[in-house]
This record gives sequence, C-alpha cells and structure tokens, in this order.
Amino acid sequence: ASQVQAIKCFLSKCWSLNISTKEYAYLKGTVLFNPDVPGLQCVKYIQGLQWGTQQILSEHARMTHQGP
Repeated sequence: ASQVQAIKCFLSKCWSLNISTKEYAYLKGTVLFNPDVPGLQCVKYIQGLQWGTQQILSEHARMTHQGP
C-alpha cells in the first residue's frame, strides 16, 4: 500500500511540473531501469538502459528548455 501511495505522489509531482509526455516517458524509464534492485541477473544491461534513458532525457531537456 505504501508503494502505491509513493507512486501516486510521484505522478502527482510530475503532473504539477507540466512535463511533456516525452519527458514523462524518459523519467519513467530512468526509474524503471533500476540496476539496484536485488536479485537482478542482468545488472550491466539494466545499467546501460538506465544510462541511455538518462542521456536521452538530458538531451531532450537541453534542446527543449534552453534559454534565449
């Protein structure tokens, strides 16, 4: 129950930031591709997915929100 509440809180914060659907998807990927989850068998692969997602999010944010 507390995990569901944490997810709802996270979603509420995301919506209040008025992020785009792309930004939301990249953030979701960064959270879901967590190499620190106990018992994972493909940690390096998951690390790569998370790193790639973070790089895409960073590039998107830079291109979308750069100043004048």
